[in-house]
Amino acid sequence: MRVDEFVTRRRPEWERLEALLHRAGAGGPLGLRAREVLSLAALYRRATADLARAQRDWPTEPVASYLNGLVARGHAAVYRPQREAGKELGIFYRRTLPQTYRAAAPFLLA
Repeated sequence: MRVDEFVTRRRPEWERLEALLHRAGAGGPLGLRAREVLSLAALYRRATADLARAQRDWPTEPVASYLNGLVARGHAAVYRPQREAGKELGIFYRRTLPQTYRAAAPFLLA
């Protein structure tokens, strides 16, 4: 397969992935519907496979650098950094627990 055939065949999926990444924005996949998150994950996996093929078969073609950027943006959305457990515990005791007690106080004191 030639590079132009590869691009023509795969471009619709790359454009769909770009659209989902744009909709997800900085918040990652949390802003998407469940079906869109599944679609994002599947399209990301296919784009990584396409990147591997482009790097192997056409390393000097623009498609390889385009896919590298697309996969990098997808990685940032799919694998966002996990929060630190200590921070989460602190937030729980400083905010969540007191809010829960205040909301339940009328029922607890009755």
